[in-house]
Amino acid sequence: GRLFVSMSNLNDDSVPSRAQYLPGGVLVYGFDLSSGVPVVSPDAAVPVVTTTGFNPTHVTAYRTPSGRDLVLVTVSGAIWLRADDPGTGDIESGGVALTPASIDVIDAQLRRVIATVPLGLVALSFDRLAIDPSGRVALTGTAAGRALYGIDLAPLDALPAAPTAPVVLDGSGGADARLFYEGFPFTIPPRPDGPPAGVCGGYVVSVAWNTAGTRVYASDFCDGTLASVDADLSGSPTLAQLRAGRFRFRALDPVV
Repeated sequence: GRLFVSMSNLNDDSVPSRAQYLPGGVLVYGFDLSSGVPVVSPDAAVPVVTTTGFNPTHVTAYRTPSGRDLVLVTVSGAIWLRADDPGTGDIESGGVALTPASIDVIDAQLRRVIATVPLGLVALSFDRLAIDPSGRVALTGTAAGRALYGIDLAPLDALPAAPTAPVVLDGSGGADARLFYEGFPFTIPPRPDGPPAGVCGGYVVSVAWNTAGTRVYASDFCDGTLASVDADLSGSPTLAQLRAGRFRFRALDPVV
C-alpha cells in the first residue's frame, strides 16, 4: 500500500556548495491498485523520511520472520572521486568515502527510521541489498574498493514497536547487526592482470545470491570480473560464527 523512493540528498539551495552533504531523504507515497488503475500520491502524514546520513542510494523491502514490514535503506555516505595525477600517462580514478555509511531501517507502517546499523567509511554501492533466500543476511558492495559489506538481519526482529529514537545496532548499547564493516570487510582479490590499484582500486557494483542461499556473486567494475563466494548459513549461526568463516572466497571469473 505504500511506495518508498530513495532521493539521495534533499537540497533547498540555501547553501548550494553543500548540496551533496544535506540530509538524505526517502519519499513516501500512497500506492493504490484497487481500482485497476494505479493511484499514487504523496503520503498525507509522512511524505518524507529523513535518513541518519547522507546519500541514501537504494531501498530494499524486507519482512521479518514475525511479519513486520521494513524498508532497508542503503545510506552510502558522501563519496568523492579520486583526482587524476596529470604527471602520469594513466588516468587514475576510484571512489573515496568522505562520510560514514549505514543501513537505516524504516518501519513501513510508522514511516520513520527505527534503527540504524553504522558501517563506517565504506562508500556503500548503489544497488539493492542482496538478501539471502532465508532472510538472514543482507550484503552489498562498495564504490571504493574490492569488498563486501553487510548486516545480520536477525536483530531486526527484536526491535521495539515504536522506539523514541533510532536504535543503533553496533553493539555499543545492545544488539550488534554489523557483519562486514569498516575494519572488517570481506575482501575480494584483484584480477592478476587487471589495472593497478592507483588507476582503479575496485568498485563492487552489484551482489546477488543463488536460489539455494549457498553462494554469493559480486561484480567488479574495475576488473570486469564476477567473484563467487561460498556461504554457509545452516544451523542458525551466531553473528560470531558468520564472521568467523561462514563466508569463503571461491573463484574470480573474468567476464570482460
